[in-house]
Amino acid sequence: MNVEKTGALIASSRRKKNMTQRELAEMLHVTDRAVSKWERGLSFPDVSLLAPLADILGLTLTELLNGELSPQDFDSDERPLHEILALSKAALRDRTVKLRLHVLVLLVYGMILIIVRISLV
Repeated sequence: MNVEKTGALIASSRRKKNMTQRELAEMLHVTDRAVSKWERGLSFPDVSLLAPLADILGLTLTELLNGELSPQDFDSDERPLHEILALSKAALRDRTVKLRLHVLVLLVYGMILIIVRISLV
């Protein structure tokens, strides 16, 4: 474990999430000064904070402890794909519901036109 590398990774990951030191500190129930010390490599997060910190920053524990991002492997590439598929399925469901509603409205409108036409005859 390299405290300085880990600190630099915490800082860069936090910035990528557009998070301030204070916001990260509040999520972990620590002071922003503690986060500042971690990022400058002056101290290391408590062991009890490692898992929540990694989760908040979108890192694995191994990456956090090593102070560097691991190369993208097949499993990590699948996560975004699953998220995209889930969003696509939700969008498709929404479109299907809207399409069914449009068909129903057209059927009702058509029935009204038929009834009006029959009553005029």
